[in-house]
Amino acid sequence: NRRRTVVRPIPVLLAAALLTGAITYKVATKKRIVEAEIVLALSEGAMSADRRDVGIPVNDLRDYVAGQLMPKTKLTEIIERRDLFRLRKRLGIEFAIDQLRENMEIAIWHNSFLIDDETGGRSARIGITYGDTDPALALEVARDLAQVVVQEQNANQQEMATELAH
Repeated sequence: NRRRTVVRPIPVLLAAALLTGAITYKVATKKRIVEAEIVLALSEGAMSADRRDVGIPVNDLRDYVAGQLMPKTKLTEIIERRDLFRLRKRLGIEFAIDQLRENMEIAIWHNSFLIDDETGGRSARIGITYGDTDPALALEVARDLAQVVVQEQNANQQEMATELAH
């Protein structure tokens, strides 16, 4: 092997340069994922009465947002309206919903649902991040997801108020 390199250094160097150039081109032209984040504030009054006196751990709050406030029907509407994941037509809507959830991140911080803060109320910040190679689409989908969370929380509050009134 060493003899071939010594006897034919030019073809070996050309092959190495060609391979290096191809890898560099691939890395340089790779589309980057851009993330868009929407931050929502959730206050104590927005939560149901049965949760008011109990601390809500971060993971439970994240699961509440991802599960209760982002139902599959609403996620399906976003996917169809934005024409996301073209393979959904072949692989089904469950595939598309899984892909949407993989491109999305829900972060909870300043979670004072565990303890009362100085003002006596409890609150949390909910960050909904969506990543895509198209920055405009990433922002639109992040806004859509935040809108779904707000609408679902408002519907939950209305339902709870109706139950309490009866």
